[in-house]
Amino acid sequence: ALINPSTILTVANTNSSDVMMSAIELKMNTFENKVVDIMRCREQDQRVIKELQMSQEENRMEIQRLKLAREGDRGLIRELQMAHEEDHDIICELRDSMKNNERQQLLFMSKAVNSLSRIFKRR
Repeated sequence: ALINPSTILTVANTNSSDVMMSAIELKMNTFENKVVDIMRCREQDQRVIKELQMSQEENRMEIQRLKLAREGDRGLIRELQMAHEEDHDIICELRDSMKNNERQQLLFMSKAVNSLSRIFKRR
């Protein structure tokens, strides 16, 4: 295997403390980049959490609105049931009144027929 001389890195006139500092700086830069990435992810997570909290609050408000609507519906149903019962009572009273009127009319007619028959018998 031949080695291309242009790919060989040589460190000339450097002492080992300079190389150590470069390695430490490289590690620090890598660490800083990781910290920045973590902070970006955290900010994004916080935005998502805030959006979810807002959505959760909207859902709570919608649930409350639906509960109120349901209570309103229950109240309306109660009112309709009461009105139905009142209507039923009125219908029963009207039927009874009609039956009494019919009885009175029949009684009146039968008395009229009896009176007429007595009149015709006399003649």
